[in-house]
Amino acid sequence: MPMNISRENKMYAESKSSYSLEDLYDDVMQSISDGLNIVADVNAAKIVKLDPGIADDIHIDAAIENINKKLDVVKSIIDLALLYDKVINGEDTIGDWVDAAESIATAMVSVGIAPELAGVITVLGVYNVVADSGIPALLGKVMAQQIINAIYKNGLYDQNTGDEIFPPGDNPLITPDPNGPAADQTSPIILDLDGDGIETRSSHSGVFFDHDGNLFAESTGWVGTDDGLLVFDKNTNGVIENGNELFGNNTQLSDGSLAENGYIALQELDDNQDGLINNMDAAWQQLNVWQDKNGNAQADAGELLSLEEAGIISIGTQYNHSTYIDAQGNAHKQVSNITMSDESVNDSADVWFDINSGYTNYGLDIVIPYSIRMLPYIRGFGNLPDLHVAMTKDPELKTLVERYVVDPQNSGEELLEEIILLWSGVQDVAIDSRGDNIDARHLAVIEIASGGSYKNRTNGTVDPLPNAALLLEDEFTHFASYVEACLLSQTLYVEDFSYISLTVKPDLSGLTLDFHAFEEHLADLKRNDVNRYLQVRTVFYNQMTYLPAFAEERERLGIRGDLLIAGGEGDDVIKGKDTSDYLWGGAGNDNLNSSSGNDTLVGGSGNDKLTGYYGSDTYLFNAGDGQDTIIEDMSYSNDVDRLVLGDGLLTENT
Repeated sequence: MPMNISRENKMYAESKSSYSLEDLYDDVMQSISDGLNIVADVNAAKIVKLDPGIADDIHIDAAIENINKKLDVVKSIIDLALLYDKVINGEDTIGDWVDAAESIATAMVSVGIAPELAGVITVLGVYNVVADSGIPALLGKVMAQQIINAIYKNGLYDQNTGDEIFPPGDNPLITPDPNGPAADQTSPIILDLDGDGIETRSSHSGVFFDHDGNLFAESTGWVGTDDGLLVFDKNTNGVIENGNELFGNNTQLSDGSLAENGYIALQELDDNQDGLINNMDAAWQQLNVWQDKNGNAQADAGELLSLEEAGIISIGTQYNHSTYIDAQGNAHKQVSNITMSDESVNDSADVWFDINSGYTNYGLDIVIPYSIRMLPYIRGFGNLPDLHVAMTKDPELKTLVERYVVDPQNSGEELLEEIILLWSGVQDVAIDSRGDNIDARHLAVIEIASGGSYKNRTNGTVDPLPNAALLLEDEFTHFASYVEACLLSQTLYVEDFSYISLTVKPDLSGLTLDFHAFEEHLADLKRNDVNRYLQVRTVFYNQMTYLPAFAEERERLGIRGDLLIAGGEGDDVIKGKDTSDYLWGGAGNDNLNSSSGNDTLVGGSGNDKLTGYYGSDTYLFNAGDGQDTIIEDMSYSNDVDRLVLGDGLLTENT
């Protein structure tokens, strides 16, 4: 039946989550076909199945008053059909998935569905559709995951989901020169087209643009839809590709250097040096105003206007400095004006957008081969592409990941580091090229992943001093642990992590992760398989390293950073902290020493020595753990220590 919008609004208001998401999606597609009467002799099920022949059956019903609604809906169906063809032929790109998702969401909004609800329906609806579209089951699951990855990473619904699932990976130690322009700002000139002042959007609005021309589009502040960017399409391809085609601090001057600001770049085009760019200057006909009406940071049809079409007769090249920062966090550092065709004077400004150089997009037009899609996916940060994209470009990296997947349990740190270095493209960096205090390859990885460069805040050197080097090496260790956890959660522990599911928020305002089944699974492991429990919780903790939005969830599950100290395959000496710790020796003959707190000590395989001090400690012993020795200080009479035996072990046999 057609979707009842009032019913859905009531559901939204009452935060009811019992309504089937599949039903919700079917209702929307039914509404598109039945309620709007645009498809003849084609039922909603055929649309949902993404039949590639559906475009031939579409006709426009004159009863629909708003032509834009008709076009939106038709485009969404055609895009789905085209996408299906590409999927079958193995030619689909991330950009294709994003375009199809945008089309569906746009169509839903055009027929009156709330944007946030349209976003939820699109992600989960397409997820369900792809998984049930006649594609082989395994490939269908991969395709479904790709749409989610694409939507998250491209910020389509970033206000609701992007920040939660893939937050910024920036590092406070990677800092700009304090005397130069901030590394987290970049500038273009904005023109006030409607006379009400210059309006911008924040860096949290889901906009990505490649300001510095490195093929990575950064999460960025952006121009408001009522105003325009002054642009110069230098290669005349009708696309504004990067900041060099804007007028700002990424514009290349005639001598090859970058402009200090957009007005400096504009002054080079002032042939008669009269302080104005107008029809007396040769570049006048080459310049355009980009009014990004849909705010997607892509120069779509009808958005590139000539200066005459924009109603502008001159642009001032002289400017004043300003300290104004607007409510969206964007700094209007240089200001000037433009003259309109009615001789009114409007504002112009070189606006330094707030950007997040650690939150980027890359490779929307890259076809990911099926063999790579079946390998683990890790989202890239900064100037580090997604692992799938990187493997597509580097067969050697793909080979390393395949080696890891074959035997993740025994791959070891050496192979992990090799993967990280090759993924980052720093495998040939000389270890001592950034001084004697740090492995220069590790520092390069951090810089690439954060999208910035290290510079000492005091003396400006790029070689870390000892204290900074320790912190930076520690950050590399965190990043390596994150990468390892992402690989393990999709290989060795894939069954355990399948208990975490993507779900809609109770108020239908967006998507989130559901940990309830995972929590029950952890509890079951803790009762019956302590070793695997400790391994899974370690992987989970490390995978959440760059997901601060889920820190509270991690705490609720009892997985805190100070809880687990794990050994490796050798003979380890492990010392606890003044907290309630889990000390896990792993393989080898280990020496575990707790401190204060109620600690849990697990020797693992091998002949281990477990020593307890303050607090009520628990010693876990499982079959195959070897000949362990427990030493407990009994002088603290209020402490209650326990020995817990695993399945199949009897007290009289210990």
